[in-house]
Amino acid sequence: MSHLKRHLKYIEGNSDKFWQIEVNGQQFTVVYGKNGTAGTSQTKTFDTDEACLKTAEKLVAEKLKKGYSEDGTVTVAASKAVNRPATEQKVALQEILDEYDQLIKTRNLDGLLPFLQAKSSGHLEGLRKHINKAKRYWMNHVDLTNEPEFHKKNKSTWGSRGDVEQGYIITLSAIALFDKSSISSWDEPFWFLNDPDKHKILLEALEWAKPDWLDTYILDKIRRNDWSNVRYSTLRLLEKNNLIRYNPELFARSLSRFEYRYSSKQSSKKEIERKLDELINDEITYQRDVPELFNYETNLHNQSESYRINNVGPYLFFPIWEYIYKGLLAENKIDRRFFIGNALHLQTKDWNNNLKSFYRKRLEEIDLTTQELIDFQETIFAFFHAQYPPIASYGLDLCKRMYEHPDFNIPSFLEWASALMMRTDCKAAIKSLLPIFEKIAKSKPEHQVSIAETIADVFMVPDMALQERAAKSLQKLGKLECDTLQEKLLSYLPQMQGNVKSLLDGWLDGASDILTEAVEQYEYQPVKAKLLNEPLVLPDTWNDVLFQFGKFISSDEPHEAEILLNTFICKQHLFPQDYQEQMSPYFKQLERTYFEAVFKNEAKAFVMGKMRDLKAPYVSTSNHYTELHALLIIKRISKVAERKMRQGSNLPLLSLPTHLPYWIAPKVLLERIIAHQQANEVIDMADLSIAISRMCREDLEAALPLLPQLDEKLRPLMNFCLGLDKKMDLEEKTVLTKLMSWVSGNQEQYENLALWAVAARTFYPEETFNEFEKTQLREVPFVAQPFKPNFYFKESWNEWKNYLTKLTERSPSWHELRFDQPEYKKIPDHLLYSLNIHREAMDGKPIYNIPPMYATGTASCPKTRSLWP
Repeated sequence: MSHLKRHLKYIEGNSDKFWQIEVNGQQFTVVYGKNGTAGTSQTKTFDTDEACLKTAEKLVAEKLKKGYSEDGTVTVAASKAVNRPATEQKVALQEILDEYDQLIKTRNLDGLLPFLQAKSSGHLEGLRKHINKAKRYWMNHVDLTNEPEFHKKNKSTWGSRGDVEQGYIITLSAIALFDKSSISSWDEPFWFLNDPDKHKILLEALEWAKPDWLDTYILDKIRRNDWSNVRYSTLRLLEKNNLIRYNPELFARSLSRFEYRYSSKQSSKKEIERKLDELINDEITYQRDVPELFNYETNLHNQSESYRINNVGPYLFFPIWEYIYKGLLAENKIDRRFFIGNALHLQTKDWNNNLKSFYRKRLEEIDLTTQELIDFQETIFAFFHAQYPPIASYGLDLCKRMYEHPDFNIPSFLEWASALMMRTDCKAAIKSLLPIFEKIAKSKPEHQVSIAETIADVFMVPDMALQERAAKSLQKLGKLECDTLQEKLLSYLPQMQGNVKSLLDGWLDGASDILTEAVEQYEYQPVKAKLLNEPLVLPDTWNDVLFQFGKFISSDEPHEAEILLNTFICKQHLFPQDYQEQMSPYFKQLERTYFEAVFKNEAKAFVMGKMRDLKAPYVSTSNHYTELHALLIIKRISKVAERKMRQGSNLPLLSLPTHLPYWIAPKVLLERIIAHQQANEVIDMADLSIAISRMCREDLEAALPLLPQLDEKLRPLMNFCLGLDKKMDLEEKTVLTKLMSWVSGNQEQYENLALWAVAARTFYPEETFNEFEKTQLREVPFVAQPFKPNFYFKESWNEWKNYLTKLTERSPSWHELRFDQPEYKKIPDHLLYSLNIHREAMDGKPIYNIPPMYATGTASCPKTRSLWP
């Protein structure tokens, strides 16, 4: 029994650690950690003593190479600087880093490995950090406008400072010196692995470094990214040189994406076939790796190589795996029975449907015999439970070819088919299955009762033609004295359609009338739901304020942002002296967070500005692109909040919801308006419009006593909103007075009309208001009357120019459902329902803006009331 025990230490600078290994026969135990602690223990078991001892000795050699020693003195030609002062060590490291930078600048790839072999010992961590820094500098894409020495002529100003050869130097350095955790974020090692011209130097570097992470690194990348792959030939080369462990999934996934071309030169069809024939004749490939393709979901069905006939004409595509499988089966290099069984079993897996279709086509090509189908009949029966209907239909097609065979398992077939009979997505398969049932029942009368009971399940499918066809089959096969069948049919009676009940009258026996009389009549009795259920309150303490920041970041609800805006207005007295310091974690989190919603991004700009300084002016930093103008009203609301903070107001916005998710109680809205009047604060039209659109007509009794306290201009409007008076107080103007109003810049009446329009469309969404016909808003949608578009279909198609024929070609056409919209008109931005229903023009082409509220109405649409869809 082999035995080995080594205890090594590494003491240098801030490092004071140990590493110990003890071998006992077929297992060894490694303990590592800081000196003076018990450390962390790991045990590994091997098949033989020799394998265990060999691996242990390899680990010891790696530790000695890194500088570990018995007494802790860092050796390795022992880092020449063990006893040097710290400043001297830094100078030595800097000299090494300068030498490394010179290798990059001179593109000296051949000199890299000798450099690493001579200089990496004792300076490993410093080199690793510098390699990451070099990657960012030389390989990251940056704007090179101000760096003309790196700017390539006739190229975009964006690019990398380094070229391919410099990237190879940095990448090979990382492969040689990094561990798995350090290299995991790098995609560049695939450059080396997939470039045959660099394999020689790559193999030399791997022979020296002997990384143990290569196979898991490649597999992790392939799993995560479809475009990441290492050529199968490269994996075989690494395996041959004992630089990578065999991993079935890794080799299978790489093989499935088989590519043989190493240059951009176009290949001929014969060249493709010759290269694929080499693969077909590779014993390891067809015996070990090809069978593994059935165990992992791949995209081999998409693999093809392009070629041209005599290097002219259109590009054609050569199906790689169709050719490979044909060759392997024709030469008996893959067992036919093995292939059939796995290709059939693959159909029952939750894999890509196109991959399943690829294998179904291969099965059709090899012309399965009846006996081969019988051998795998249980697998085929399982197709009836597949979620994808074409697989169930495929299973039925195979059953048609073998149900007359004496070894066909009828009971199992009926058991699997019973679930298929209830599937609404497999109507065509069920229809094809009924004649099979009839033929089986005729040839095997002992199964007639079971078949009839299975057919009865069809009445779960709401298809009249299919039900009638099933009823006719039951007339042929069913027995009136069968109680089980009668009980089943009675249970399905409510689902029966057409004349099915009359066809099955013998089994139903008048039960139809009895059940009909017993059915309870349903009467629709709508109940008005109460909206003011869950009150919304502003934070009461500083802890509540901090908690609100967290809810704003994590929630998509608009009211969380509105609470924060109003907190800055009304609750500044809660903010302590060091509020910036306490909010810094939330500030950093907001800096790293991007919100898809427009209102969240704009609220974020407001909140972050105030987190720095409560007196800082609000600046919109949101560049969120949207064609929906209604969403951008948040910018105006934010400016209203900014004005209130600047004026020292402690009155909340009128539009702040009083109840979740966005409702406002009438009494509270009137109280807020009165408070603004008493404080001589200007009421913003957009703020009031949103508040009106959110007010619901509940608890009106509490609001009515407050009406006399309203300003005379607002009192008629609120009477209208509360439903007390439907008369609209719209002051008519002559053409001259309108003109004078526009010239003087006084748009008060114009904005007042928009406010009335919002109120009218909120509380009476389907009615027409002729009062607006004589106003400036008469042609604006959603004002005088609801917008009722005239829908029509328009034929469309794509056109392009064929670069070979120089002719214009057209795709098959399709039809679009469209409706015409009015031309764009400048309207007040607080006319909420009309902001987006217009047609603009860009480059001479119309652009259509569809209102988010149109799909479900206006006043009743939650997205309209919340305002931020």
